[in-house]
Amino acid sequence: MAKAGINDAASVQKAVVHSAVASAALALTIDVLVHRKTPRESLTTA
Repeated sequence: MAKAGINDAASVQKAVVHSAVASAALALTIDVLVHRKTPRESLTTA
């Protein structure tokens, strides 16, 4: 069925969720690894 272009909705949904979780985990890991002594100043001044 995949050769005919027919996708199973459950497998597509599983792939989407897996990709989203992997992306979120990568973003959290990078956020933890990039640590600054002093935080950057905000672009907006109040």
